[in-house]
Parts: sequence; C-alpha cells; structure tokens
Amino acid sequence: IDGISYLPTLLGLAQRQHDHLYWKYEELGNHKAAVRAGSWKAVIPGTDLPAELYDLASDPGEANNLASENQAVLAPLVKIMTDMDGVEGH
Repeated sequence: IDGISYLPTLLGLAQRQHDHLYWKYEELGNHKAAVRAGSWKAVIPGTDLPAELYDLASDPGEANNLASENQAVLAPLVKIMTDMDGVEGH
C-alpha cells in the first residue's frame, strides 16, 4: 500500500501529489489496468489487447486514443503497469 498523508490538506497546507496512480481489475476473466500521470492516462482494456492513451485535459471522456502518435508518452506508462503486475498490452 502506498499513500500520502492528507494531514497537510486538513491543515490548509500544500499537499504532495503522487507521480502516478495505478489500478487494475479483473472482469469476466479479462485483466484490465490503467495508470495516470499528470493529464495522461494509459489503459490496457483487456487481456492481450493493445494499450490505449488519452490526454484527459483535452479529452476527459476518453474518446480519442492517442497511443499511435504518442509512443514516447505511452511506453513509460505501460512499463509502470508491467512492472507493477506483469499486465501487458500488445
């Protein structure tokens, strides 16, 4: 478990932020994972599916997959997911 104390927020002080947020879940045997860093969110939408990439600042509804034109952004986010649990998109 990795967390940041929320005491600074309660005291009205500046709050430290995580470098990234990572989550995974399983749905009907499909392993899914996502990581968010800044405005970028990478998603592995299911077992053996390619990773997707969204810029949540300009596309909060995740309608425009930017993975193909932003491999330099996507690669380190996918690495976070694979390092965390071996989840891998193809």
